[in-house]
Amino acid sequence: MHSPLMHSAYMSEQAKRLRLARSAKYESATAAAAAMGVPEPTYMGHENGSRGFKLKSAERYARFFRVDLNWLLTGKGSMIGSPIIQLYLELSPDQQGQVLNYMKFLKDQNVSK
Repeated sequence: MHSPLMHSAYMSEQAKRLRLARSAKYESATAAAAAMGVPEPTYMGHENGSRGFKLKSAERYARFFRVDLNWLLTGKGSMIGSPIIQLYLELSPDQQGQVLNYMKFLKDQNVSK
């Protein structure tokens, strides 16, 4: 069974959105791959649709290009997410974990009142 991320129709649409996200910041796929430290053939395969990309890569691309992850994966919503989501995406994974833990703490405080 194929995952939706790997289905060819999704791949070509995701590739188009990845190209659009990249073009707002970088003139070429080569420049974007170099800036991210991603092997050029890997990134180019993702951007031209010859290779699908997994969630981990999509998260990295969304964070790097500052676009909404849901939009990158599905095309739903807007390319640029809310300012709060954008700020969250700019945090390191450790910082994101701290934010989530704090949000859970706040939610638990609110529920108990």
